[in-house]
Amino acid sequence: MAITTTLGTLAAAAPALGRLAAQALPITAAYRVAKLTKLAGVEIDHFTDLRNAMIKELGEEHPSDAGPVVQVKPEHVATFTARLTELAGVEVTLAWTPIDLASLPDTITLSPADLLALGPLVVAVDTFDL
Repeated sequence: MAITTTLGTLAAAAPALGRLAAQALPITAAYRVAKLTKLAGVEIDHFTDLRNAMIKELGEEHPSDAGPVVQVKPEHVATFTARLTELAGVEVTLAWTPIDLASLPDTITLSPADLLALGPLVVAVDTFDL
């Protein structure tokens, strides 16, 4: 069983997936989470690179206290938003199965928002249903 989702969903899930991957897990669960994190990371990195290229193309550099920042020019916001929406909607398939929440120990702490963000990357089998 593979995971089919969109680049936008993966990008939104990245912080929650990182929090899950930072938890102490039994070895089998740790392997499954690490493998999923690695596979998702390749797609997320590609999404980020393309998004940053669009910002650079449609933006201009501004100084800030933290260093130069590139911001999309006001006249290009609609174009940027349309392109980003299209990019976020690109369907991707990860050759891995979703993490079964029942296989994780009860000591895992994730917020309800994390579970919602993880979306298609997790499944609830037998124990409860999301």
